[in-house]
Amino acid sequence: MPACARARDAKATAVIASQMSALLCRFAVMKSDLPYHIVPQITRSHVSFPSRERLGVNHCPAFRYIQRTAAAFSSFLVVVELNPRRVVSNLSVPEPTMNRLVALAMLLIGSYLLPAQSSNVTLPASPSTVTWGYYSAHAKPVLTVHSGDSVRIQTLSTCGPTERMVDEGVAPGDIPAYNADIYREVKDRGPGGHILTGPVAIAEAEPGDVLEVQIVKIDLDVPFACNGFGTGRGFLPNDFPYSRRKIIPLDRDRMGAKFAPGVEIPLHPFFGSMGVAPPESAGRYDSAPPWMHGGNMDNKELVAGTTLYLPVHAKGALFEVGDGHAGQGNGEVDITALETFLSGTFRFIVHKDRHLLWPRAETPASYITMGFSPDLKEATTLAVRDMINFLVDEKHLSRDDAYMLTSVAVDVDITQLVDGNVGVHAMCPRNIFK
Repeated sequence: MPACARARDAKATAVIASQMSALLCRFAVMKSDLPYHIVPQITRSHVSFPSRERLGVNHCPAFRYIQRTAAAFSSFLVVVELNPRRVVSNLSVPEPTMNRLVALAMLLIGSYLLPAQSSNVTLPASPSTVTWGYYSAHAKPVLTVHSGDSVRIQTLSTCGPTERMVDEGVAPGDIPAYNADIYREVKDRGPGGHILTGPVAIAEAEPGDVLEVQIVKIDLDVPFACNGFGTGRGFLPNDFPYSRRKIIPLDRDRMGAKFAPGVEIPLHPFFGSMGVAPPESAGRYDSAPPWMHGGNMDNKELVAGTTLYLPVHAKGALFEVGDGHAGQGNGEVDITALETFLSGTFRFIVHKDRHLLWPRAETPASYITMGFSPDLKEATTLAVRDMINFLVDEKHLSRDDAYMLTSVAVDVDITQLVDGNVGVHAMCPRNIFK
């Protein structure tokens, strides 16, 4: 699992950048066929670069620049090796050639330090770009991108048709125009009720891979949220055998929701539903219950700056996203959160032949495993078991130590109790690993 990969890569990059002169003096320079590799030798230690897939080499401007300028070097080519095989030290390199090597090295490292240079695309919400109520391995992609690309995706809320929101007091000008278009024009609906933007296909993704979804940024698109419960729904349907809805103003400058006089809730925007196609045998899978494909996880930890890992079950992965929340309590007991319109920027990275059964996630503070089931005990079992597997596979603990560490250091929390499959997530603090 790539749980620690980015931290390791960032450390390696920092070392390279800080000791640039030493690196450049020890480049292996030789003539070779493309593709190129670098073998940095800094003082007496080697630094391993991440894989070509992690670097997004196939779409990296630095590598394309190297390809265009390599002929000018004649007998000199930069060799960058993922795992050092050969280092030619103390080479006598003509000054003009070294100047060009310096420029190329700086461009290469800059490209790595600034991954946002990969392709950036915007996917608006429209009748032709949304999927209403399901995930499916047979869904037709509305957009295809490549591993390493970033996409800004616009989404709808679950607050309903425009007319309903206006009747409830929302100013018509505050409601995005595409909401009415989608409700009017999209006829292929169900079995679920979530309107999800996508699917987005990632060209390199195949069954058996893992899709890394970096949640780069989340924007609140409107100054309001809705919350409500209905007859027979929510965690306490017998206590509240009727329906009620309310519109909650959002202060996007102060990042607070004005729930009631004297009650203001801090905003922590996240997407309730982020997922890929389930296994083909699942058919047209209801958007409501979360499962091994992710989907309607309603995990409030997955804010901007966090990363989600999803097992890939279909060619292209087929990522869909929606159900924007400005905030939520663990449990989501009345069946809705601070439902609102969000746009998110996501960066997709495909990891080949990394086999996951359940989604995992990382935040700056925690490693997260998840479990989903109609039964709360079973969902808890799945989340705890996968945390043990993570600690064994990624932290190289014995199975006994992983079980004990989960008991003494890992928080096991209810994610939500109302989506058909209830959710449980286990959170292991990162700072315990030295």
